[in-house]
Amino acid sequence: GVGVLLILLVVGIAIYSRTAHFQQLLRSQILSALQNSFAADVEVSLEEVSGLVWNGVEIRDLSIRKDGVEVVSLARGVVSVNVLAQLVAALRTSTVQVTDITLVEPAVHLVQDPQTGWNVAHLLKPSDQPEPQTKEPSPISIMLPQVQIERGLITARLADGREFRVSELTIEIGRASCR
Repeated sequence: GVGVLLILLVVGIAIYSRTAHFQQLLRSQILSALQNSFAADVEVSLEEVSGLVWNGVEIRDLSIRKDGVEVVSLARGVVSVNVLAQLVAALRTSTVQVTDITLVEPAVHLVQDPQTGWNVAHLLKPSDQPEPQTKEPSPISIMLPQVQIERGLITARLADGREFRVSELTIEIGRASCR
C-alpha cells in the first residue's frame, strides 16, 4: 500500500512538473533567490524558465543591472541536477548537487571606478555573519560540475578609459573535485 502510494506521488509530481503553473512557480522561486542574493540597488530580471527538474532547467534572458546599467546577461542557461543524488544529499545537507551547467551567450561588462573599484564587486549583499576566528581551517571539498560556456563576451573598461573585449569565448570544463 505504501509502495503504491509512493509511486502515485512520484507520478503526480512528474506530471505536475510539466505544467505551466509549475514552470511559473519555478521561475518565481529562482528569481526570488537571485534577488535575495544581490544588493538592494541591483535589479534582476528573468524572462522564462522551462524544462524539467529531472533533465535540466533552462533559463532564458537573465539580466543583472546595477544603477540601470547591465553588468551580467545570459541569453540561455541550462542547469542539470542529478535528482537521485540530490534526494540522498538532502538527508545529510541542504546543498544542491549540480551536475552540468551550460551558458549560451553570457556577457559580463566590467567597469572600474577609481573610487569604488570594479562594478561586480558591489553586486552581492554583504555577509551578515562575521568571519569565524579559527586557528586551523576546516577541510573543504569542492565538486565542480561540467561547465560549458558558448559564445561568451567579456568587456572591461579600466578607470583610465582603456577598454578590453573578449568575444566568442567558448570554454568547456570537465568534472573536477578538490579537497
